[in-house]
Amino acid sequence: MPEINERVESIFSHAVALQQDGRFRSTIYCQKRVVYILNQDFTVLLRFPLRDREVEFEHAISFRANDYDSRQFSEHDGKILFESENPEYKKTKACCVPSESKQDVRDIWEKAPKEEVNRVTLTSSIFSLMEMDLSHVEMSAKDGVFHAVQRNIFDGSVIDIQKKKAKGLLASTDELTDFGPMAVRTNDFQALFAFAGVIDFYFAGTGYVFFRSADPNWKFEGVISQCLYEEMKGTEDGREKPKKRGCK
Repeated sequence: MPEINERVESIFSHAVALQQDGRFRSTIYCQKRVVYILNQDFTVLLRFPLRDREVEFEHAISFRANDYDSRQFSEHDGKILFESENPEYKKTKACCVPSESKQDVRDIWEKAPKEEVNRVTLTSSIFSLMEMDLSHVEMSAKDGVFHAVQRNIFDGSVIDIQKKKAKGLLASTDELTDFGPMAVRTNDFQALFAFAGVIDFYFAGTGYVFFRSADPNWKFEGVISQCLYEEMKGTEDGREKPKKRGCK
């Protein structure tokens, strides 16, 4: 296995830290000059293209993020082997290969639409207004305004965060077309911004959201597929409106 450079090591380390923090359980897949990170229920996939001067994985390899233990690793007899040492000892950590194949991950990426239309640029500052203990975020647009909605099913409260329109030199010429709610776990959504503070999201109305980092130091892209959950009660697509709980 070729030497892993600092940027690839940082990608792995971010994935490990997010899982250990309980925010983003994931599996890492390495193929040629691409690193994929896939969350546990296949609803969020990140893709990191590697530069020419960075490592090329001659043989595809995959491992659970939480198993990552060393820059030196390889696959042998159905196990992932992580090797590390100090002046006196050498350690080998053997882990099971994930059941999902590398081809499964590539198929998820290739089948997901990636139309760069209906762009919304979001920054990590949105999390200062969110309640991180609420499980999901619904992203939608109405009358050209982007909304991020969180619902508390226990007390009936609803948090609606709207994106203000930029003014002056920062004003965008893009016209945002309305779209119905796309749900994602709050933790998964926040995890994306652990890699980059600014991300462009594209809402093409395909059941997927394509996104791309707007940070030149952290180039990655990915897709989000619709995440269904009990709290989601859309009001624009014929579904039942949320019942009022404890509201007067």
